[in-house]
Amino acid sequence: MLRMPGRGAALAHFRRRLLRALHTLRSHVRQAGVAAVVPEQALEGRFEGGELAGFADLVMHKAAGAPVVVDVKWSGGKKYPEKLRLNRHLQLALYAELFRQQTGQQPAVAYYLLDRARLLAPDGRGFPEAEVIPSDDDENTAQLWQRFVATWRWRVAQIRAGRFELVLEATSAGAAEDSEPPPEAMAIETLNEAYNDYRTLAGWSNA
Repeated sequence: MLRMPGRGAALAHFRRRLLRALHTLRSHVRQAGVAAVVPEQALEGRFEGGELAGFADLVMHKAAGAPVVVDVKWSGGKKYPEKLRLNRHLQLALYAELFRQQTGQQPAVAYYLLDRARLLAPDGRGFPEAEVIPSDDDENTAQLWQRFVATWRWRVAQIRAGRFELVLEATSAGAAEDSEPPPEAMAIETLNEAYNDYRTLAGWSNA
């Protein structure tokens, strides 16, 4: 689209932003003492629900210190700092756990936002110049993974009992008591309903 006639200015602007992001990331890599970078690293592992797999955008191995798993996003200047603040960066927690299972090492994690050349991390273990956003509850990425497992167990028990909850804005006000997660699980998060394949079931009853 950016190469279409009349889009030259937009293409030039995009190139400038991308070049700035690459230069900034290279600076972070140099300051962190990164010795090797693996793009799109395949990660595989298991948890009690079965097999898991994914591809980490960047895995950075340093000359000293923990490796770092970096998830690259184009934008999200409000969304991803909020995920770190609330300890809800589940995609990074998943990658970190799979990496730990494969290598025995617990990696540091970070988001890199290309549009603003921002490197966001929950702590300073990976990059000395990252924008550190610690969680409000002082829990770390490994603890987030444990909360995910607890949440999975809770939801599976409900499904096996024949109860399927739709987490929607329209239903949250009158949520039943069993909609409250256990203390060790993740807090309920209402996501964008446009991506919820089950939203059309709201309001139906088998009574």
